[in-house]
Amino acid sequence: MKNKVQLILAKPDGIVKTGEFFGIVLPTIADNLTIIVGRAPSIVQLQPGIIRLIDEQGQTKEKYYISGGVAEVAGDVCVISAEDVIPRSNISLETAQDYLQNSSISDIAFYQMIVDDLTAFPND
Repeated sequence: MKNKVQLILAKPDGIVKTGEFFGIVLPTIADNLTIIVGRAPSIVQLQPGIIRLIDEQGQTKEKYYISGGVAEVAGDVCVISAEDVIPRSNISLETAQDYLQNSSISDIAFYQMIVDDLTAFPND
């Protein structure tokens, strides 16, 4: 019996991440939504936030910052389409602060969210 959800995380210029995970936590407009095997088919709007990929122990294995987007869940597959995706492992606090200082008005909230997360959880 399959106990993992297949992930396809993409942005307009290509696939960012694929893989199978015990759970996927999405930042939806209403609240965080955890996708696990057997979830009813859904299409949800995503707000700027953090996608968390969960392992068998319930721990966050990877984090991705997104600027918003859409997720479709069907048949234990979660397809996420987002305009901007930044892997947590690919950005430092200093880089995020630089992006924040030099960002356009439309990107300020996205980079502020990243700075806030990196400040609050520096060792994630």
